[in-house]
Amino acid sequence: MIELEFLWFNRKLSPNENAHWGTISRLRKKQRWDAYIIALAHPKPEVREEYILDITFHPKTNHKQDKDNCIASIKGLLDGVADAWGVDDSQFKPIPSMGEKVDNGKIVIRIKE
Repeated sequence: MIELEFLWFNRKLSPNENAHWGTISRLRKKQRWDAYIIALAHPKPEVREEYILDITFHPKTNHKQDKDNCIASIKGLLDGVADAWGVDDSQFKPIPSMGEKVDNGKIVIRIKE
């Protein structure tokens, strides 16, 4: 199993925020680049038709989080992982879950071999 760990996303990337498109673009590019670098440091999974991604969101606070919004907020992250592995992100099948609150928040993605 491959396990990738990422920092919590900037709240301005949430669909519920009304951030300026330029801000969103800049944040998403940074998120994509950071994810690319992290994914390159791990082995690539074997080539397959689809990749089941167990994504666990560990929020910074105890506020209730919407899983769909969390997935939308990590679009750049998933794009960066896809870039590093040389796959199309349409092959990703995310299965989101909410984990326990942790300081500063984190996102853990597990890919089963």
